[in-house]
Amino acid sequence: MSMRHPERRKFHFIYRTTCTITGRWYVGMHSTDTIDDNYLGSGKLLWPSIQKHGRENHVREVLEFCSDRKALIKREHRLVDDKFIDDPLCMNLMKGGLGNSPGYVASLQARQRISAALKGRTITVETRQKIRKTRIGKTQSVEANKKTGEATLVRFQDAEFRNKHSEAVRQAMKKVDRSVLQSRQKSVDQYDLVGNFINRFSSISVAAEAVGLSRTMVGYVLNGRAKSSRGFVWKFVDEKAT
Repeated sequence: MSMRHPERRKFHFIYRTTCTITGRWYVGMHSTDTIDDNYLGSGKLLWPSIQKHGRENHVREVLEFCSDRKALIKREHRLVDDKFIDDPLCMNLMKGGLGNSPGYVASLQARQRISAALKGRTITVETRQKIRKTRIGKTQSVEANKKTGEATLVRFQDAEFRNKHSEAVRQAMKKVDRSVLQSRQKSVDQYDLVGNFINRFSSISVAAEAVGLSRTMVGYVLNGRAKSSRGFVWKFVDEKAT
């Protein structure tokens, strides 16, 4: 599919995708140049359903066409309201016309529904590899990075989100085995340009601080990117020889 803006697409329509196994459905809007493009939707509850039951067990039907993208957004906004998403078979989590708005934050109820739907869900190795392949060599545009940053700022304005984030970081740090980190620190030997041994340090950071160099400059010599730095040659200690 080409990367044309949705506003420039030929067709704009409201669709409904239904899982033929569970009977649950999702209503969304789509802009495309080809009506039969196999697009099923991108809802956060819809995708787990597709992954679990298969694309072949999901059917998309066009409900109505709109003249352009703006009219489409307005129509979805009027159609998918609070009463609409309260239906137990509905897989929509938020009101229509809002999903792609910069800085939009889902309601507490919507976030709870997402959490309940994804709880206990695991991503297979095959799926992880597919995701990785789609991202190799891709970089976000400046505009995309800006939007991501703005959305992040909005999320951190929520005190509840900040507290949960801080707690998650604290719990992750508790799981770090300090002994493992220390075992990864390699001792470093310091030599002059002639090859005479000068000193031995427990790590790159300690060596860099002792002689007033940056850790990066010492690392360049150790990794072979530079022969010396400020008159010193650095080598990792051969653990087998010590």
